[in-house]
Amino acid sequence: MSVLLQRNVIAYNRGISFCKLSFIRKHSAGTVVQKESADDLPVYEYGLSGAGDRKLYVWGLVEHGGLGVHHLLKKNRFPPKYYQRPSSHNLAHICKITDIACGYGFSLFAVKKDKVRLLGCGINTDGQIGYQAPRRDHPLGLVLTPSPIELVVRGRGEQGGDVRVVRMAAGRAHSLVLTAEHGLFTLGNNAHGQCARAVVQGEDYAQSHKGGSPHNIRHLGGQQITDVCCGQDHSLMLTADGVVWACGWGVDGQTGQEGRLEAINDRPKPVACGDVKGQRIVKMASKGDFVLVLSDEGDVFGWGNNEYRQVLGDAAGDRLQLHTPVHLSQLRQVAGRITDIAAGGSFAMALDESGCVWVWGMGVLGGGPQLMRCSAPHPLPRALFGGAEVAVQGVGCGLYSMWAVTVQGHLYMWGKNKAASLGLGHTKDQFFPFKVGVGAHVLKVDSGVDHTLALCKPFA
Repeated sequence: MSVLLQRNVIAYNRGISFCKLSFIRKHSAGTVVQKESADDLPVYEYGLSGAGDRKLYVWGLVEHGGLGVHHLLKKNRFPPKYYQRPSSHNLAHICKITDIACGYGFSLFAVKKDKVRLLGCGINTDGQIGYQAPRRDHPLGLVLTPSPIELVVRGRGEQGGDVRVVRMAAGRAHSLVLTAEHGLFTLGNNAHGQCARAVVQGEDYAQSHKGGSPHNIRHLGGQQITDVCCGQDHSLMLTADGVVWACGWGVDGQTGQEGRLEAINDRPKPVACGDVKGQRIVKMASKGDFVLVLSDEGDVFGWGNNEYRQVLGDAAGDRLQLHTPVHLSQLRQVAGRITDIAAGGSFAMALDESGCVWVWGMGVLGGGPQLMRCSAPHPLPRALFGGAEVAVQGVGCGLYSMWAVTVQGHLYMWGKNKAASLGLGHTKDQFFPFKVGVGAHVLKVDSGVDHTLALCKPFA
């Protein structure tokens, strides 16, 4: 006879897990006899030791420090090259995490702990996670554990502890941090003006914040900045009036401006993107070199690189670069009103109001090995996300990976599995959406090139 352990009831109440454990004895004849009634079973309480009701899971490449798990590797003689499955990070036990962002090999965490409001880890060769120098004039190019990033308002003497981070974004080697009190801070590489300041030839970006502060922008066009987004080497800012502003590298049209080539390569000063037919924009998406934006009417507009038809629309034609926004009318015709968007390296995603996911462009798009390139919006069957009755409530992507989160808080990922960044327990590319084993309700996900972060809460 063998004894099996069965979980009868799992319920969460304010971060406390109540588990009733019952022993079931299975006889050789196949009959199952419950040893004791459920009402008489003991109740065990497992408290979440975190500073709040948030949990952080990380997976992907370890070596560049973007996962911030160096403290866990010290005891391991042979540390893993990457985490193939989601791993719970102890940062959520120390402080309340309010937002996350992944760049190319680095990560940002908005937190609430004492006077610390922002942490960063990973590659820091260009100061994308601030000035990190344990020794004078020796800034670190690699930060292996989450470290404080000081935000100081130049000329006002107001310290980072008074700053409340409301939104973050990370590109290839630059970061945008939006605060409630002091507007936007920009850090990192500014070779093309992506930090919204003048380009300085030969600037040492690792030393640029030494003794000073990140560049600060209070308003744009007299309007408060409400959201930010980073592409590879360009930046997007959304103001309260629904206008998109852009700066940085624009050779493929990422900044949404027409003009001579030498005039659009670098845009150090944010400019309002071309007319989006009078629409009020509510969301922006960009991970590579093209942009999608979503209006409050559920219409999608795009510009930038169109080599793989990432930017749909009758006005796009066969042009490889679009320097002004075009309406994705084809998407509207087949999908109706759109509620969410994502723009990767060479592919795009959209979510319609019924919870159906649409994909197009070039890459591992989620429709099997045959669907590697698609110039028209292609719907992914709902059955791939857990059943015909299951609705997706959000979509997103990294440079090569894609994901969707259902209304139940379950995470599905697919795409190129660089350094196990899909969290599926292997490194093979995933051609269909596959559920990731995150043991919590997923709130937000972000990926860079080869690592992924997930901000979660316990299942209710």
